[in-house]
Amino acid sequence: MATDEELDRAWSRYAKTKEHKKRVQEITRRLESFNQKAERYLSDEDLREALSASQRVAELEASRRRRGLPLDRAKEKRPIRPESEAAGGFEHSDDYRSVRLRGLELKFTPRQAALIQFVDRQRLEGWSEVSTARALEEAEAQSSKLKDLFRSTSGWRALIIKGTKRGMIRLNV
Repeated sequence: MATDEELDRAWSRYAKTKEHKKRVQEITRRLESFNQKAERYLSDEDLREALSASQRVAELEASRRRRGLPLDRAKEKRPIRPESEAAGGFEHSDDYRSVRLRGLELKFTPRQAALIQFVDRQRLEGWSEVSTARALEEAEAQSSKLKDLFRSTSGWRALIIKGTKRGMIRLNV
């Protein structure tokens, strides 16, 4: 026959096992409840949003096809600057290495010119301001700051100014 000590140990193991099973069952029940709530959330709001976004893209592509425009905007041939601007205060060479802003003649390096060209093209497409980080990325600049890229050029601050929000820039035209 088992001693009292052995019975106590066996009972303790049984009680711990029973308590452990209850905890596992409670956690499993909570997890299933959470998953059901998450599925309801995803199936309602996120799916609707994804569907409307894909419908907008399809509508834009169909519109571009009807007008005979390429689906990729980068392939479009657009004039670099409108004719009305040539008489105004902003003129530039084909490669943007030479820029005239209200009579001020500015010369730029190839990377600086790439940044100015990117910002100007975005402006012509309707984006008055662009992200500084994105513009530096497009110019393949080594630095994350405009002042480092334009260190060798004076007068660039007359052309490139801060946007309305932090981290945004625009051309002063």
